[in-house]
Amino acid sequence: MNQLKNILILALLGLLLHFRPTPACAENHQPSESQVNAAFVYNVARYVTWPQSTSGTFLIRILGKGSLDRAWQELKGKPVHGKSLDVRKSDDLEELTGCQIIFIGAPTRKNISRILLVLQEHPILTISNMNGFAQSGGMVHLFTENDRIRFKINLSAARQSGLKISAQLLKLAKEVIE
Repeated sequence: MNQLKNILILALLGLLLHFRPTPACAENHQPSESQVNAAFVYNVARYVTWPQSTSGTFLIRILGKGSLDRAWQELKGKPVHGKSLDVRKSDDLEELTGCQIIFIGAPTRKNISRILLVLQEHPILTISNMNGFAQSGGMVHLFTENDRIRFKINLSAARQSGLKISAQLLKLAKEVIE
């Protein structure tokens, strides 16, 4: 049963990789970029193992200013690794170390080196759609190629933070940096 569930999740993740990140409209029913990002982050979380945590909540932080949009809010309460998921927006670097995943948006590009330096010794999966994110020390770089969603994984950065990424997820990556 668990193996079937994993196959279905991988199939869903595979389908996400074929979505185009265009704004949703009535004619083509394409998901928005935010919907694709939120779904990707949620599904990737299932294929990463964190060191034991005492908290009963699985926390995703969205780094950046502004309000939390609907796609991210819809993840709240979903189960991840036997915990209830919570999603919060933050622009304060000090608040980030108590979560499991941080999605870093493009407006924070000028501070990316400082952010990754602060986070590198914490078991926090860093994900972004910024160009060069994985090469800069980020763990998962989400990008579009030939109208498809792709991702790169910086396995070295993940291991340095104490995270284990499933071989199944590594196989789906466009590139794995070691």
